[in-house]
Amino acid sequence: MAQQFTRRRGIRALGVFAILTGLLVTSQPAVAAEAALTNVALGKATLTDSVYAGYDGPKAVDGIISDASRWLSADTAGPHWIEIDFGSPQIIGSSGIYTGYGTEYAVANFVLQSWDGTAWVDIPGTAITGNTSVSVAQTFTSSITTNKVRFYSTDNGYVRVKEIKIFAAADSKPFPVFEFGGIITDPATMKYNPTGEYIFPSIFHAGAYLANPLGEWYLYFAPHENPGGIAFMYADSLEGPWTEYLANPVIKNEWLPYYTAVPHVSSPDAFWNEAEQKLFVYYHGNNGTTRFATSTDGVTFEYGGVAVTNADGGEGTTETAYARVFEHPDPTSSYNYAMFYMDNTSANTRRIRTAESTDARTWVVRPDPLVVPGSVESGNVSAGNLWEWDGQLYVIYHASSKKILARTVDAALTTVGPAILLHESSGIGVDVGRVAAPDIAAENGNLYLFYEAGDRLDASIRWAKVPLTNVAQGKATLTDSVY
Repeated sequence: MAQQFTRRRGIRALGVFAILTGLLVTSQPAVAAEAALTNVALGKATLTDSVYAGYDGPKAVDGIISDASRWLSADTAGPHWIEIDFGSPQIIGSSGIYTGYGTEYAVANFVLQSWDGTAWVDIPGTAITGNTSVSVAQTFTSSITTNKVRFYSTDNGYVRVKEIKIFAAADSKPFPVFEFGGIITDPATMKYNPTGEYIFPSIFHAGAYLANPLGEWYLYFAPHENPGGIAFMYADSLEGPWTEYLANPVIKNEWLPYYTAVPHVSSPDAFWNEAEQKLFVYYHGNNGTTRFATSTDGVTFEYGGVAVTNADGGEGTTETAYARVFEHPDPTSSYNYAMFYMDNTSANTRRIRTAESTDARTWVVRPDPLVVPGSVESGNVSAGNLWEWDGQLYVIYHASSKKILARTVDAALTTVGPAILLHESSGIGVDVGRVAAPDIAAENGNLYLFYEAGDRLDASIRWAKVPLTNVAQGKATLTDSVY
């Protein structure tokens, strides 16, 4: 659980980010202002419908605008196209298109398209007919998140493209860059180690709520494989050192008389219920049931009951797990608490659902999922969490793409924006592979990301951080006066 705030869960706004919407549509000659933009197409992989010998696709994204370095299609009937694969999701907002030979033979009719996971979709505002300019700059009507774009022309004969520049939108990098800090759960040193893997970290500020805690911070986690078991570690700093509680697990896969042995219990989320002055820990066991337990010390627990099940998700629901609970961010809501959790369907598609509650015990599940995986998520999403950054709410989660993503979400938890990359492994040393199940907290001027990393059945709990002082560095300023 990230830091608690009144009707919020996350870090307070820092005034460095604004959402980009409703951009003005323009089609005009490309200009020198490109120098201030990031060309996400530069050097990326290409695919073309055809090639005239010696003028292949990569020449259209090599950064060189010349007749010698261009893509040239075959001299055949249209359409002709060149596809650019960014390799990862990008938020794009404008383009610079350079075509023709010298100052002649500009591509007359074309449109830019984005890939939505199943089909190519025209980017609004980019369709041009009867063009005579060899350089065209376009600002999209709204920013687009995609991992591929396509330049598509219906012209017959040779299509000559010197360079295609696709520029990151102004909101493409709204987040701080977390740097890898280390591994917390090393199976070689852990006493409670039934399966050699640990998932789903949940940070709880024990010193802010509990009397005489073992440490300032508690970190709850669990193995995923059978038998699971909710465990925790404690530390006086988010950077550790972390000490394992020696009597783990504190919640087991059998709790008589409440439930007989289930295959495993896992994915703990620790939430302070201010009304009851108790710690609530939500967890799943089996995969179709999310339960909760309560505690006054974070160590000994009383069974609370069942929060949500497959039956609450509707027909075709096969899993109900990986829940995160927080105070409802909508001050006008009749509910006091909200939950994100993952469901799975009979079509084997994992989504993020929303449930609401007045007491954090009895929950009402909304009929429609909040986040449905798209092309950038590669098929599944899970472990949704609520985070506030710079005055904007986000649902943060992981996907089959092996990255941690974020989408803007309104206070009513009804509308989400496009997927934005929040964190991925650096590829350096042990910081490689899949990252998942994000939880964020702040301490002493630093922002910390706790997450699981590694293959799903070989994961460990890790942390990364960014100094909050770095967020403001180099940003625009405004003063009432200057000496």
